[in-house]
Amino acid sequence: MNNTAQYLPNKVYDTLRDDILYCHIKPGSILSEIETAKQFNVSRTPVRDAFRRLQAEGLLEVKPHIGTFVTLIDLDQILNTIFVRKQVELGIIHELMDNFSETKELSLKMIVAKQKELLQSNLNDEKVSIEFMKLDDEFHKTLYKVAGRKEIWYLTLSLLKDYQRFRAFIALSDRTTLMNNCQQHQKIIELIVEKDKEKLDELFHRHLMDGIRHATPKILEHQSYFANLLDLQSK
Repeated sequence: MNNTAQYLPNKVYDTLRDDILYCHIKPGSILSEIETAKQFNVSRTPVRDAFRRLQAEGLLEVKPHIGTFVTLIDLDQILNTIFVRKQVELGIIHELMDNFSETKELSLKMIVAKQKELLQSNLNDEKVSIEFMKLDDEFHKTLYKVAGRKEIWYLTLSLLKDYQRFRAFIALSDRTTLMNNCQQHQKIIELIVEKDKEKLDELFHRHLMDGIRHATPKILEHQSYFANLLDLQSK
């Protein structure tokens, strides 16, 4: 099998998508079909297909007669995503409190244990950050799953593209932020066991909003990566 055959259209798409979501390709970057085809050692057809799919997801923007660009991170969309997740996920967790078993508790604790192990590993900070974000998604997806609401998790995935890029932007090379996130996951489990809805609601709001609050200096340093920044500052 030659190199060209190894890179099927899905492979080009999957690789580009991960590179955009984890900010290896920065927001606002221009992408060339020709250069990307050379990178993957493929014809322009699978690249064009991948670009089309990424454009449909809102990760690429085609500007006629100018080029194809990675879309900027939309801060308004991030705030909307946080609002939806807070309403939906808290409702699911409240349901879970009334039907929480030791087996469900263990499945969540195992993910937290993986996060702690990862943070203590010798992997480089960027690798740790990416793997931690995957475990973070696994933790929240498992909340939906053990509550019998897994389908709702998949419905929310369409909202997460800018949120995921934002997390990658703020989390790289910052194990302190990741450790705080891990500790909050542990506390969420404890409050579910204790059925303390008031403290859980307060913690969950902080859990979702901490990234926005702590990232302001970095956002201002990299304003060219973001859309609606002026709108956000005026609110």
